[in-house]
Amino acid sequence: MPVMDGFRYWLRVVLLVGIGFVTIFSVGWYFWFIAVALVVLSPFRSRPRIFRSGMALFAGFLIGYVLVAPWGCSQTMSFDPTTGRGPPSPVICTSPVGIEYSGPAPFNPSQTPALIVGGVTAIVASMTAWIVTKPASN
Repeated sequence: MPVMDGFRYWLRVVLLVGIGFVTIFSVGWYFWFIAVALVVLSPFRSRPRIFRSGMALFAGFLIGYVLVAPWGCSQTMSFDPTTGRGPPSPVICTSPVGIEYSGPAPFNPSQTPALIVGGVTAIVASMTAWIVTKPASN
């Protein structure tokens, strides 16, 4: 592998880490996650089948987790005008695909469904990439 290819590879990793740092309060963790995948898989850059299935594993987990994990929570307040009090309403958290998690305040939704879906998606994506990528010929 030429030296320049290695330089460009690590430049991309540093760029992803930089973008992750600048956008840490929004989507930065996802860029860092991909940068970590590139660092972990760097010894396998010359072996496309292993590298692609490894990247698919990381990306599959990330996509599956992000789509199922609760992102935003809200709580509505209603009260009786005569007493000025009302029943406590549940906290409702939603995911990007519309799954609702709810419970009484204070409520912290479980990450378990997102971890399970992320794991299953990661395995399916990695196996698909392994099957689709042809073995390197010697």
